[in-house]
Amino acid sequence: MKASAAALAVLITLVASAGAGAATQYRAINLGDLAGGSDYSRVYDLNDLGQVVGESAMGWAPDAATAAAIGAPLANFAAWEGVRGFVASAASPMLEVGPVTVYRGRVHDAGEQSLQPWTVESRIAGSARAIDEAGTIYVEAKARGLQPIPFTPDYPSVDSVTPVLAGSPELSARTRVVDFQVNAASDGAAVGGAGNEFESQAISWTAASGVVPFVPLSESNSQVSVRFIEYGVLPEYASDINRAGDGCRGKATPPPRSGQRMGRALRFSAA
Repeated sequence: MKASAAALAVLITLVASAGAGAATQYRAINLGDLAGGSDYSRVYDLNDLGQVVGESAMGWAPDAATAAAIGAPLANFAAWEGVRGFVASAASPMLEVGPVTVYRGRVHDAGEQSLQPWTVESRIAGSARAIDEAGTIYVEAKARGLQPIPFTPDYPSVDSVTPVLAGSPELSARTRVVDFQVNAASDGAAVGGAGNEFESQAISWTAASGVVPFVPLSESNSQVSVRFIEYGVLPEYASDINRAGDGCRGKATPPPRSGQRMGRALRFSAA
């Protein structure tokens, strides 16, 4: 793995002090980055098990035999470089997490006889934004769905297109892919914001219920001032969630007035 002084993902580990009353000392550990990309990685979250998640530059291309079988145009198209999610710990190196689309097909000769089989993987950009205390990893994907490859009669035929999750069966089983910004996670749930570049809505997410927006501000569900409620704004994002999964906090921002910075810290409760 490569290292960069400008952009290192670091895991801060505690070094116990032998002397009573001595100051705590810390040691920065370079986690490196995923293979094939530029020198970039970033940490987003850490759980009590010492597992770290984040994003890293990564590159991928078909192996030499597959590239030769399917030809340069398709091999160049299939090659990919971007940002992918990762998980790492003291016991494990940095591992890729996130959605992968696997294309399988066969090269045909002029008589349409099946020759060499091939496999191509397609990736989309994304990052692992949160990990809960159970080790569940929440990956925010930048795009959803299968990534089409423009096959023509000159290219090999496709027999199957299969969406999978990167990593071992154990790792993929605890990976959750979501299409909103993830800010925090607890056991079996995550919170964040969903929207576009102009507006966002605070949301929670569980595997059972999917995305659930938090309710608009009102006198019955918030202790904020009446003047603030009059703006009729929605909470912009949720920034944290407790381990029971039934509470989180966030922020809402009304339209600015006279250049003033305006906002309100909020606490949401399922009760």
